[in-house]
Amino acid sequence: MPRTLDERRIMIRFPGLSLLTSIRGPFAFIVVYRHCLEALGYGASLHESPGFIGRGEFLLDCFFILSGFLIAMLHREEFFSAKHPGMDARTVRHFLVLRIARFYPLHLATLLVLGAAVLVVTPNTPGTSFSGEAFFWNLLLMQAWGTLPTLSFNYPAWSISTEWFTYLLFPLLALPLNRLNSTRTQVLAIAVLFAFMTAFVALHPGRTWAIQLGWGALLRNTVDFAIGCLLARLAPAALHWRLPKGVSWDIIAILAMATAFIGTRYYLPDVGVVAAFTVMIFALVLCRGGLQRFLGQKWFVYWGDISFSIYLIHALVIMAVNRLAPSLNPGTADGFVLYTVIVLAVSTALAAMSFQFLEQPARRWIRNTFAGNPRLVARTA
Repeated sequence: MPRTLDERRIMIRFPGLSLLTSIRGPFAFIVVYRHCLEALGYGASLHESPGFIGRGEFLLDCFFILSGFLIAMLHREEFFSAKHPGMDARTVRHFLVLRIARFYPLHLATLLVLGAAVLVVTPNTPGTSFSGEAFFWNLLLMQAWGTLPTLSFNYPAWSISTEWFTYLLFPLLALPLNRLNSTRTQVLAIAVLFAFMTAFVALHPGRTWAIQLGWGALLRNTVDFAIGCLLARLAPAALHWRLPKGVSWDIIAILAMATAFIGTRYYLPDVGVVAAFTVMIFALVLCRGGLQRFLGQKWFVYWGDISFSIYLIHALVIMAVNRLAPSLNPGTADGFVLYTVIVLAVSTALAAMSFQFLEQPARRWIRNTFAGNPRLVARTA
């Protein structure tokens, strides 16, 4: 829910903005589904795994682009105004405090839970480090910055680590983006970023954009985030675009979403999948029809609100289920369904409690204690 007059104005102008929250819920479920597949031993061949999605790792690109869009939209006055006061130290500090308030309390809680757990039991999560060094880098949210050779502790938090890097970079990133004021230059900049992405994938030894550690992961997040920022700058002009007869933003969003998901299953190139998600996000923001009414329902928005908790908690649930109830993981089709349903149900229940009793209170306390400026304190992204 928007909390400031400025945010209410944005929502009136872009009623589809709430859809970017709504889609996070089902997308988080898909990430959980994919990690359940990995827990059942499908990690090396997800394209051959049961179900409708193969390369679900590209949902993280969708989240990164969403983050860039929402940050640029909700903080446009601080970082994208004509005078661009974003490099003011006080404004930057406020921005970073709000970011920390958004994601660090739950990250810290899950890290401490796992840290305590590994003192009692031996972890059974191949490819994941639980060393003291790994704990230190996770505490600083630098575990994906090339400091560790593998994923560690709450392994989905690698993406939060790269997000933190991009947030630190954002005030500088906003400087060149703020100079792109015309539709033509904004579209051209997006095209250049996709051209860079294409060249990177072609030259990368793994021929992939889905990098989770090191400078490649930081670059991935930064490029995706910048694309989201540019979409936010482009959106006001798009309100006046005239679409061909019979075409609506609802149709474009649905087709783009279908292309992205089909592409993850049937070998659409990495850049093509990211491009489809980019078009989907842009179209969703501009939706004013049935799709906006459907995804804008309160339960859908709430699902999106707790999606971050689902994302950060589900790996702990998977580890606990594997440890406490190994019989739920027999590797059969029926066992997979039961296993996934239990992981999703427990993760969602814990996420709802975390959102209510940990995230929101901690977020309010950090904002009220450290942010200072009432105009900035209320911002939510």
